[in-house]
Amino acid sequence: MQKSYRNILSGSTFSGILLSVLLSVLLLMVLPSAALAAESSSSESAAGAVETKAAAVTHPDGFVKTAKGKQYYKNGVPVKKKWITVKKKKYYFDKKGYMVTGKKTIGKKLCYFSKKGVLTRSINKKGKMVALTYDDGPSVYTPIILSALKKNDGLATFFVVGNRVNQYKKQLKQAYKMGCEIGNHSWDHSNLSKLSASSLRSQLNRTNKAVKKITGKKPVLLRPPYGSSNSTVASNAKMPLILWSIDTLDWKTRSTSATISCIKREVRDGDIILMHDIHKPTAEAAKTIVPWLVDQGYQLVTVSEMAECRGKLKKGTKYYSIRK
Repeated sequence: MQKSYRNILSGSTFSGILLSVLLSVLLLMVLPSAALAAESSSSESAAGAVETKAAAVTHPDGFVKTAKGKQYYKNGVPVKKKWITVKKKKYYFDKKGYMVTGKKTIGKKLCYFSKKGVLTRSINKKGKMVALTYDDGPSVYTPIILSALKKNDGLATFFVVGNRVNQYKKQLKQAYKMGCEIGNHSWDHSNLSKLSASSLRSQLNRTNKAVKKITGKKPVLLRPPYGSSNSTVASNAKMPLILWSIDTLDWKTRSTSATISCIKREVRDGDIILMHDIHKPTAEAAKTIVPWLVDQGYQLVTVSEMAECRGKLKKGTKYYSIRK
């Protein structure tokens, strides 16, 4: 009996020792791994904190110039697909976070930005608009019209006669720099439908070159003098032919009030309105008609702007208006 008890005791002791040894081995294996994981986690957290701090230092809120363009950081991240106003100036940043310059459609608006990214002009593509057009200039009266347009954030299209361009280059430059469109109205106001193809092309090419020499850009629209055109004009112009839906007859009436009354009575969305900036009464009419149109909810746009909002123009095709 005493011997059996010793055997049992001896077996239990051995098992206990073995269990203790195994536990010790397991602890030795687990503890270093846990310590290493903890150390790694701690290092990653520290690195993350350093990176966050570094990012905050590298990109503080505000404009940041990069190789691909300017960005604007807010709360440590670049602004994307969003408008930002800084010192009363509006900027837009695209889906990649870069500042937009030049011309771009954003939502329902055709927007113009300066080289520095500042919004300078916008057109609601779904809104009402008309195109004021002036023929036979430039002239000494053109700046009167430009002044009225500038005060009301409007633009117009000037169809110029080529042989007048050098004489009134200052007025032409002023109109172009404002953003107005310069169109071709022949070299000397000849009836293009009565000319040969070569003479017609000469009329248009001379005018295009004269305009480009002053503005740096040649016209892309043609208004045939007297509105006269035929298949020869259409095939050789290589430009859309812009006629009109409202003829104010300002050239005939030479009356400021008559011009104003005509437009107020007849204007509709999408109209192309014909006037002549060589007549002082017409220029004086702009002082009244421009703010009146704006008050009626019309946007004063160039012919090409209206076309861009409502569909492209085709070369050799006549356009009297550009409706929705």
